[in-house]
Amino acid sequence: MRHRNAAGATAPSDRELKLRALLRIKDRRDDRLRRQILLFTRQLQHTENARRQSEERHNMRKNALQQMLTWSGTLSVHELMMQKQKMSELCTDVHHLTQRLQMLAATQKRLQEKITQLRQERVSVMRKKEKLRSLLADEH
Repeated sequence: MRHRNAAGATAPSDRELKLRALLRIKDRRDDRLRRQILLFTRQLQHTENARRQSEERHNMRKNALQQMLTWSGTLSVHELMMQKQKMSELCTDVHHLTQRLQMLAATQKRLQEKITQLRQERVSVMRKKEKLRSLLADEH
């Protein structure tokens, strides 16, 4: 007569072990994706704040330049040169801020695309985790 090993009767099958290992892998992947989404979301918020600040500075410089351009009156030669220097500085600032705004907009777009991609990957991982959990539940 054969004796059955009591511990062997409750030991998980190879299939169950594999499913549990896969589930742990998917859990780690989910955690990594969640951390990446959080990191990119923070970067996006930082970029949005920088864009708003740059827009404010850009608008202030642009308005100051517009006021200088629409000003009419008489100035001494020295004052006229000072005015011309200020206008040149404002034009340069407006140009640099415009470039910065374009760069920040491109960065924002890339970050949003990356976040969207990571979210889609996370949804896929979550679906696979659910499938593994249902397979494990069916094993019991």
